Amino acid sequence: MVTSTSTDRLGDVVLFPGKWVGDTGIGQIRFLQLTGDGRGGKEWIADLTPFKDVGEDLYRAEKGTRARTFPVSALQPLSHFYIGSSDAFKVPHKEEAGGEGMGRRREPVRMAPGYRTEGFSLAPAKVDAEAMAAARGKYQDLKRRILTDTAAFGGLATVAVGLNAGVEDAGIFLAGVAGSVLYLVLLTQRADAMGQAGGEGGGLSKAGGGKPVHGGGGGGAGLAGGRLFNYVPQDEFWSATLGFLSYRVPMLGREVGEMLARRSEGQRGQAGTLGGSVRAGMALVDRLQGGREGGREGETAAAEAAGGAYRNEVTVLVVSGPEGMGKRGLARRLVESDPLQRYAEPVWVTTRAPKEGEVDGRDYHFVEDFAFQVMREQGRFLTAYQEEAGEGRAWFGLRPSDVVDVMRKEGKVSVLALDAFAADKLLALGEARLIGVWVTLNTVDQLRGRYGGEEGGKEEEVEAAVSRATVAIEHALMGEAGRRGFYEHTIYDDKGKEETLRSLRDFADFALSL
Repeated sequence: MVTSTSTDRLGDVVLFPGKWVGDTGIGQIRFLQLTGDGRGGKEWIADLTPFKDVGEDLYRAEKGTRARTFPVSALQPLSHFYIGSSDAFKVPHKEEAGGEGMGRRREPVRMAPGYRTEGFSLAPAKVDAEAMAAARGKYQDLKRRILTDTAAFGGLATVAVGLNAGVEDAGIFLAGVAGSVLYLVLLTQRADAMGQAGGEGGGLSKAGGGKPVHGGGGGGAGLAGGRLFNYVPQDEFWSATLGFLSYRVPMLGREVGEMLARRSEGQRGQAGTLGGSVRAGMALVDRLQGGREGGREGETAAAEAAGGAYRNEVTVLVVSGPEGMGKRGLARRLVESDPLQRYAEPVWVTTRAPKEGEVDGRDYHFVEDFAFQVMREQGRFLTAYQEEAGEGRAWFGLRPSDVVDVMRKEGKVSVLALDAFAADKLLALGEARLIGVWVTLNTVDQLRGRYGGEEGGKEEEVEAAVSRATVAIEHALMGEAGRRGFYEHTIYDDKGKEETLRSLRDFADFALSL
């Protein structure tokens, strides 16, 4: 398909008409098809993925967005380029004169007024014959394995039922196994037919799908009202049901076996490949084993699982130090004072009620206390703490996913203040670029002065604060982050807030330029 200046291809970013006159949207071509135009002719239509405007002329598809279909003649190709760090398309805009009575407005830059479809045809799809044959062979092996495993297990289980419950129940159980095998045969036939021209897969719904059939009186009498066991004895019912469900046992056995084999090779965190209670149980084993191997390591594994999905895309600037250094305020001032708007703070989870004007997902993720405690027990927070908020105390927590969303959703560097222990967990983000800054004072006497305040505090409270600061400094040196050289720069907070901010800004500029 060609415009007046170039050749079209799948993946073009285009302008499409909206619901109302003058309304437009931006999306990406995902599929092209030649179809009838209702007038005896043919026309090309396109399936589009609509994009969401995420600011600064950036557009991306949101998860769950439904495709929309338009005639290709209604589309206009736009100038665009992809920005990997933002996972979005940059669509340049320019100002144009509006209609009568309207001022100037910003419009996306069009590559051409539209598409010309005369003589256009899609290039034939390239198929790797060897890869296709290998995949088909694996599929046939999988079908064969499922059926043979089900039949073999069903036969052995039938013998066990016969020895324990008698021949009659064994026969009923075997009938259930036969139904299970038939169900799998119908299921594989449906899968075989998917994608074939005119194929509907033999439809399990047409075959009854193994559903029980009752020919009793109409009007909903049948098995309703809890009268099932008036028709079928309980032992026979359960024998048939267990026989039918027997196909699940060998499948589950193979999955668990593969999981245990991976664990024996030292590969943890694989529970996500299983479903339901089995996955939850394996995850619990991972957590308990991680706790036995060293306290915080189990939580680090959970953080890694939560953050690993966005590896290689995240840059995180971490401001750490002992208490009383104003780390949170320093990180916030860096974000607010950067003229290039390169930084953003992650959104924390909290149990406190929203204040007037606060928006869920923008200012905080507001959750109930029960949901917060569940996440805390699961080790899903990098750090969590409780403090006074309004009329009571509230919890605040930061998840790895909140950190990586700064880059994935906004295309910015994530800036956050963490203590040395939480910084260790941040290393679970894997190959993300982590930039650590340690903010402190130069001597213990300066720490005492900071914790004592201008009027001096209680000696025991000051010494307790100094003791906690000493522990934090030792952990920064000897903990996981310290051993890996996480803290690349030290700033001494003894020359005032503005000088500390300038030092942090200068170092951040230098680190991001590398």
